[in-house]
Amino acid sequence: MQQPTKPRRHVTGVDGLRALAVIAVIIYHLMPNVIPGGFLGVPIFLLISGYFVTMQLTAEYDQTGKMNVLHFYHKRFKKLYPTLIAMLVATSAYIGLFQKNTPERHSRNRFNEPLMGLQLVGS
Repeated sequence: MQQPTKPRRHVTGVDGLRALAVIAVIIYHLMPNVIPGGFLGVPIFLLISGYFVTMQLTAEYDQTGKMNVLHFYHKRFKKLYPTLIAMLVATSAYIGLFQKNTPERHSRNRFNEPLMGLQLVGS
């Protein structure tokens, strides 16, 4: 027999704020002169994300009496890592295949550059 689950708390206004923050960042990157303060979308998005993380951790604490941070980050890793790999592969393929306007001194190692960037992230 299944145990009744607690209904998920959904705040529509927070979703709207998150959407506005993302739209502000996208417009800022596409047309920086139109919205000069578009960079404010990033801290707003991070603030809202922090709210959701805190809400999840406190809900786990309320249910179990403890917070398993390692389990929390393991779930996040499983959720985000495949998207990260797909994005790196797609971006590397795009750069390698379609960026023909790079200066000659940079184009000789075009296929190694994404790998070199990964090395910088790890250090």
